[in-house]
Amino acid sequence: MDYLSMAIVVVALVAIVLARSVVIVPIPYAGLVERLGRYHRTLQPGLSLVVPFIDSLRYKVDLSEQTHSFTPRYVVSKDDEIVTTEMLVRFQVVDPVAATYEVANYVTVFDERTQRPLEDIVGEMDLERALVSDRQITAKLNRVLRDAAASWGVRVNEVEITSIRHSPSTRQRSS
Repeated sequence: MDYLSMAIVVVALVAIVLARSVVIVPIPYAGLVERLGRYHRTLQPGLSLVVPFIDSLRYKVDLSEQTHSFTPRYVVSKDDEIVTTEMLVRFQVVDPVAATYEVANYVTVFDERTQRPLEDIVGEMDLERALVSDRQITAKLNRVLRDAAASWGVRVNEVEITSIRHSPSTRQRSS
């Protein structure tokens, strides 16, 4: 092998090492670096250096406010009427490490964590009260989600009920 070929190989290897060392994290994301498969550090937006082949940027976590719409929820009121609610939650990741490693998918958990409290809240109200109590329901759901999401590194900014309406049941009512 002549010197020119060796120089080309060395330059190529140096270029590869440098390319693997530089990581760019866009705004408004945080980058989670794992070293040999374990969490090592969090990168802020901008240009950062990592140890090539040992460190890897495993996750880019969006730190901007996000909105999630829930699928319609069907709950039963105190007087056995079906109430349909549609809502959305506005949230923001404040601890990317907890949001990534403490919970598998916080958006899915939002869906799961709202069903039971919503059933409890509406289940204590009759149909007429449930249809006009969206502020009261929203306030209780805000508390429930804020408390739960804090341990996941997520701040719930607002839970909003966008629609609450009566869903006539298909069963035959006796007179």
